[in-house]
Amino acid sequence: MNLVDQINASNKRNNKKFILIGVLIFVALIAAAILPFFINPKAFYDEKDGKIYFGSKELTYIKANEFKPLDYSVAVDCTKVYYNGNPVDFVDRKTFRNLDKGFYLDKNGLYYEKTAFYAKNRLEPLEGDYDKVTFHSLGYQTSLFADKTNLYAIEVFTDPPLKKIEVPGMDIASVESLHNNWLKDKNKVYFDDWGNIKVCPEIDAASFVVLNYTVAKDKNKVYYITRGLKSDQKEATEKADYAVLDGADAATFEMINSKEYRDKNRTWTIAREGEKVEYNMPEGRTK
Repeated sequence: MNLVDQINASNKRNNKKFILIGVLIFVALIAAAILPFFINPKAFYDEKDGKIYFGSKELTYIKANEFKPLDYSVAVDCTKVYYNGNPVDFVDRKTFRNLDKGFYLDKNGLYYEKTAFYAKNRLEPLEGDYDKVTFHSLGYQTSLFADKTNLYAIEVFTDPPLKKIEVPGMDIASVESLHNNWLKDKNKVYFDDWGNIKVCPEIDAASFVVLNYTVAKDKNKVYYITRGLKSDQKEATEKADYAVLDGADAATFEMINSKEYRDKNRTWTIAREGEKVEYNMPEGRTK
């Protein structure tokens, strides 16, 4: 083996080591987040025999008929808000509500669930220039929030866990999440890869519809997500992206199941590499 080959081999070994270390760190972080549920698999609110519990702790100060869980960690009764079973005194109970994904709102401001690996999780005020009147989640299928002027994405390892996203030309007042990777405002369609957003000028926003997690269409074309999925024409990609299903008739294109689709001319396949697909061919059509 010559010197160049030795250097290349050494670099490959080092790269593998770095990748392995990164994977181990990621696994450790995830394990730390979910470990409490293995130690105490009932680390959430429960009602039994007219009594309220958080995990194994009975909450003797709460009456069952006044109690309402908002999620795993947060609950309310007629007078207070509770986090992990403990009263939270700095929020307004009457106007307090759950926005989604660990964010909350009352008449005084915004709040978020602050998580920590070396300390107890807690509910804290969300500091920053957010408009609390219009701040809202774009839906459970996305990591995005918006207020009247800005778009935000959840950034797990920052404090506060939100980052502002600048999308030139986006109409924030009308933006909505359609399904998984797709956003739309009154003028345009956007592709969202966990906060990395790009404009899709070739897509007709007025006629754009999402068929499922994988496939969408407008009046002119059919589009599909390419990460991990191949079509009859294109190979899968490793990063999130989308492609046009060339030759598909958008007007008659419809879903048979999560892997099979058809239009007036033929049946199409969009599936993972090597995934077995059994065709249910409509009479008179060929693939």
